[in-house]
Amino acid sequence: MSRTIPPKASLTISDKEAAMNSTQQGKLIYTEYHGHPGAFLIRNDRPTVVSFLSDSKIGNIYIAKVKNIVKNLDACFVEIADREICFLPLRNAADPYLINRTYDGVLKQGDELPVQIIRDAQKTKQATVTADRKVFPASLLPKIAHAACFSVIYENDVNRLPQTEELISPKEYSEIITDDPRVYHILQTNACGVPIRLYEDRFLSLNKLYAIDSKAEMALERRIWLKSGAYLIIEPTEALTVIDVNTGKYESKRDIGDETAVKINREAAEECALQLRLRNLSGIIIIDFINMKEQENRQALLQYMRDLVANDSMTVRVIDLTPLGLMELTRKKVAKPVHEQVAQWRNR
Repeated sequence: MSRTIPPKASLTISDKEAAMNSTQQGKLIYTEYHGHPGAFLIRNDRPTVVSFLSDSKIGNIYIAKVKNIVKNLDACFVEIADREICFLPLRNAADPYLINRTYDGVLKQGDELPVQIIRDAQKTKQATVTADRKVFPASLLPKIAHAACFSVIYENDVNRLPQTEELISPKEYSEIITDDPRVYHILQTNACGVPIRLYEDRFLSLNKLYAIDSKAEMALERRIWLKSGAYLIIEPTEALTVIDVNTGKYESKRDIGDETAVKINREAAEECALQLRLRNLSGIIIIDFINMKEQENRQALLQYMRDLVANDSMTVRVIDLTPLGLMELTRKKVAKPVHEQVAQWRNR
């Protein structure tokens, strides 16, 4: 007895679909990487920015309890959950909404009040909150009057998305794509004037279509190869990040000369500028370039790097280049570097 076997669904895409999926003008993609939500700016089929869901609580509103008043700091510490303490400057509590009593102009230990997080906790520093009722949306106020201490009154939807606001300009992409309906709804609510598309293809995942897994790995690899055959070694440390430029296929030669060094260093500078942003490296960065004998070549490389980082979304200062080829830079920090973001949820 014979039976008809239906053909497999084709995974090929039409010219129209190929044009739609082109990243030449930039795509901001929200999808998962190894089961964890991420945002990926892809331009010319290359990752430019990678960001994963953080533990940010900025914008969230809690019913807190005042633990103690510290007069010499002109502040108090409040508890928003079991043993989770936040810092409340008294200037941020000029007009609080007390739940347990009528406010008489002075905060006291044991007072219960709504607070909103305005700065996340940083290592040894507690999160900072405000208790000024003016910052609370009018539609939360009815809930506050009957809420229990330590309850969550409001959760900021934006915290359910990987951070991109300060890292990426809307001018850098022509479309936002996600395969998560919940994320799609949040994005529509917080629209920035860029088209938003919900990807629903059952046969080819969004992750596979844009090779997200392999692109994300580019922000985590220790060694980055250059077209010339040279390579970079990127080593983040507690105090700074070191990027070592290696000659690669030229290693067998004792003296490669300034002409070759200039070529390798310029290519390395281009890649370093891309990696700073891709990995969201910040603080002090030291790049160990190939040594060049001519001062003119060193000055040219210094200026070239300044030109390359001028378009970075973060402020980057190129300090100097020593005769031994060590270049010092600083880059403003607004979020954790990618390797720390990944380690944060991989180690849970």
